[in-house]
Amino acid sequence: MSRYLERCGLEVTEAGSVGEAHRHLDAGDFDAVVIDVGLPDGDGLTLLARTDAVHSVVVTANPDPVRFEGCGVVRYLAKPLDLCELRSAVEAASRA
Repeated sequence: MSRYLERCGLEVTEAGSVGEAHRHLDAGDFDAVVIDVGLPDGDGLTLLARTDAVHSVVVTANPDPVRFEGCGVVRYLAKPLDLCELRSAVEAASRA
């Protein structure tokens, strides 16, 4: 995902865990955040408390629309991802 978005001209900061994502969020502002639900150290949806859900795109192998709605998720994509759809979702989140 990161390499594809970079090739599309977007600036990307990558995190492989909830802890690493928190460190990046502490260090800077982001126009959009892509959140994977299944991270090695926890549930990626916990990051929504630190980000604006309108500027977030959630990706998951197991979509749960009811849970997502309860968490305030605005955009989500099911894996396997269509990369063009990912790009469109990220661009929409960054403009919101």
